[in-house]
Amino acid sequence: MPAAHERAALISSPSIQPSDGASPLTSRRLYLHASGLAVATITLLAYLPTLSSDFVRLDDYQYVVDNELVRDPSWEGVLRFFAEVTHPSTVEGYYQPLTMLSLMLDSMLAGSPVDPIEPFVFHLTNVLLHAVTSVLVLLVLQRIFGGLTVPIVFALIFALHPVQVESVAWISQRKTVLATALAVGSILAYLAATSSSVSDRTANTRQRRRMAIAFVLYVLANLAKPTVMLLPLVFLLLDYWPLRRIGRNEGRGLWSNVRSCLPEKLSFLLAMILFGYIAAVSQTSAGQGAGMAIAQITSLDLLSRWIGLLCYNLMLYARCIVLPVHLSPFRDVPADLSFSNPAVSLSIAGTLVVLAVTLLSVRRRPAVFVGLVASAILMSPALGPVRFMASLVADRFLYLPLLFLLLPAVELIASAERRFHARGALVRAAAALWLLPLLVLTRSQQEIWSNSKALWTRVESTAPSLDQAPNNLAYLALEEDRPEEAVAYAQRALALNPSNSSTLHALGRAYVRTRQPKLALPVLEQALTIGLGPITGSGYVAKAEALICLGQDTAAEAACRSAIENGFSASGCYAAVADAALRWARDYDRAAAYFGRAIEAEPENLTYRWNRGTALEAAGRRSEALAEYEEVRRRYQEADIAFPPELAEAMDRLRQQLEADGG
Repeated sequence: MPAAHERAALISSPSIQPSDGASPLTSRRLYLHASGLAVATITLLAYLPTLSSDFVRLDDYQYVVDNELVRDPSWEGVLRFFAEVTHPSTVEGYYQPLTMLSLMLDSMLAGSPVDPIEPFVFHLTNVLLHAVTSVLVLLVLQRIFGGLTVPIVFALIFALHPVQVESVAWISQRKTVLATALAVGSILAYLAATSSSVSDRTANTRQRRRMAIAFVLYVLANLAKPTVMLLPLVFLLLDYWPLRRIGRNEGRGLWSNVRSCLPEKLSFLLAMILFGYIAAVSQTSAGQGAGMAIAQITSLDLLSRWIGLLCYNLMLYARCIVLPVHLSPFRDVPADLSFSNPAVSLSIAGTLVVLAVTLLSVRRRPAVFVGLVASAILMSPALGPVRFMASLVADRFLYLPLLFLLLPAVELIASAERRFHARGALVRAAAALWLLPLLVLTRSQQEIWSNSKALWTRVESTAPSLDQAPNNLAYLALEEDRPEEAVAYAQRALALNPSNSSTLHALGRAYVRTRQPKLALPVLEQALTIGLGPITGSGYVAKAEALICLGQDTAAEAACRSAIENGFSASGCYAAVADAALRWARDYDRAAAYFGRAIEAEPENLTYRWNRGTALEAAGRRSEALAEYEEVRRRYQEADIAFPPELAEAMDRLRQQLEADGG
């Protein structure tokens, strides 16, 4: 058995062993399989809370709940996912057909498209993909470093690190977990294809097959999420270390080594260019707030601010890795990006230190060099030059790069083992102790992603200048029938962004529900003037609600027509206006009239009939109310549905009142 310092040397300077040729299933492989099973099991157990989480109002409704192609699976939907390359219409943003197909398959398992959809299956798939990726990370680390203890520990760090929760617990980030599983599989296949030193025909065939697998997995990863497109550049780094195909071959120059490795990557590089073009075009064509923005550097001042933002982002990502607390999908951009801002100047200093460490490690610590450069390449779209979102930094952009950020950490463990010699086991045990606090933080982070209110409450605390958080909290308060809270949230959002039409819409609806229609009407008119986009119909419905509460029948009818013209269903519009008259205006005759219109538009809707009976009863029109209730009962009986007891009680009450009136 090698001494501790010899084992440490193996860790710091690995040499991937040839694996060509058939061999029996050794105990070492059995241990590796058992290790993979253990990593997957621990990962699944750690993410059990996510399985009971809800959809969150941050793209989940766009991707799943309100996406007709996902909810109602069909071959036509599959064709649209793959055919709409440069201008996807199913979701805003870049081309991601494989992700949409996987969500469609989950929807088939989740139930009927006409029933309320449950998020369990979608969360389960995300967690399973994360477990698979963690096992693949274990295999990559084991192939590079050998042994089992260190790869297991760091595969679990990958699995349990809190920055991974955003990608796993957020259903819309199916694209991230799916793309990363495929990308890590591509890395593993590439390492297997290029690490063999056997040159016979069978071995060459096997190498070509593995390289083809690596390419196919790379293409599939881009079809899930194109942010993995820069992976071929990482393959060049892997050629330097741990494969030692570049810069280490005797008798050949660096450029000669690089050129010898390029032909096998030609297909990868061509695919990278193609997917880069598709991503740029599709993302640029996305709606407002979802599109891509490229830094415009036209002066020295803008250049300095761009550098400040770049360094600030980089150090913020570093803090998320080292101190993963107060994580959030949104963070504020510093108002002052000049070098005079202490936060920016310290970030620049920290970036220079990281850059110096990277350059000094090229020869002496290649694991550090490759890990830092590869992670920077993969994170580059989110570091500042190219922006895909309103937020400054997002944990999901660390999901794949974390694999490469583990390489310097393994090197740190190796250095500690060399320093403490025979106490190498203690060093590894100390590294493993980090798993406990990571697990605690990960479980806590899952609570933040458990529902929309918890998520947006966290966002409001981490990005107080972002109006999106109080805006979403206002809508959530409306859904939960807490209109006073909705007013407060909407006013808070408007203080940050007075021209946000969506917030004006929420405030107007909240004013109606707090019986302040005079305040609601001008707010809603302002929202419609600015433009509400896809929710324009809902804006006119809210305006009609305010008008009916003010007793302006003619104007309310005109607003209803505008709502219907903008895609809102006639029955839903009239029912909403009737509900406003019933609940907030307490104008029961108008409520009965509008429920009647809703019934004309949708005669089979028993809820509308029941509500019309309620309005008629409140208006003192007992005979008409009883007739509506009896019609509801008749239809319940025809459909062989249990008759609600509260409706039976209402009918008995009306009969008694009518008998008393008759007496």
